Amino acid sequence: MPELIEKILRNIDEVPSLPISVSKILEVTKNPNASPNDLNKVISLDPILTGKVLKLVNSAYYSISTKVNSIVKAIILLGVNTIRNLALTTAVVPIVGTGVKKSWLVLNVNGFWKHSIGTGVTAKMIAKHAGIDKKVLEEYFIGGLLHDIGKVILDHALNEKYSDVIQKSAKENKSLIELEDELLDINHAKIGKLLAEKWDLSPELSEVINFHHNPKECNPDFKHLVYAVAVANIFCQQKKIGSSGNMSDISIDEEILSFLKLREEDLNEWEKTISEEINKASIFMNVQ
Repeated sequence: MPELIEKILRNIDEVPSLPISVSKILEVTKNPNASPNDLNKVISLDPILTGKVLKLVNSAYYSISTKVNSIVKAIILLGVNTIRNLALTTAVVPIVGTGVKKSWLVLNVNGFWKHSIGTGVTAKMIAKHAGIDKKVLEEYFIGGLLHDIGKVILDHALNEKYSDVIQKSAKENKSLIELEDELLDINHAKIGKLLAEKWDLSPELSEVINFHHNPKECNPDFKHLVYAVAVANIFCQQKKIGSSGNMSDISIDEEILSFLKLREEDLNEWEKTISEEINKASIFMNVQ
């Protein structure tokens, strides 16, 4: 179906690029030796971005006891990686938050973002459970938050056709991504990867977006992150946390759980905390 692929690619081309300030932040932080001062110099040149990042830093999501009034202090408290990801979020969420063309045609916007936030929150809890370095914890949240961004393109490029795919998933209890491949010759994970490349996102985020449905095929360097997001995604689907458009029943791979040193009982015990964290993290949807 080359005409469908062509339409999808056109829609990706229409997606705005990241703001220059955010692109510079991503460039600076690619250097493993980037200092807090290097990052502060870039962010401080954009007062609006500075305000948005500080709004997130001071939100209930981070529960910092004293008010943070400067990017330097925010970097010292939360680290370069977290501040980079917050800046990225302030750019990406408004672009896809209400849909690329400012309206959603198939997916439920509130359900989509609740599922995405839930996946991010759950992935971060899995990382904490595993004792992952605090400096990279936010990568798990952002990975979960952005894992399904390819669906936004499908929503707009092929709205009626994509609506049929979603309905068929429910009717036949068949995986949405399988039906996307079968009926559209492409899927939301591959489309999301193209978006990640357009925005020059980090290799680990690109890997999460591309492999969250087939995590065992991911780059081994990013295995824990991809596995955590994959499990979080399925858990949120099982618990009907938001709506991802996938109507099929799906179970969590025991081998993946074993790698993460996690039990389904752990996830079930966290359900109340996950719900509370989703409410706190909803601030990310209001960073315009």
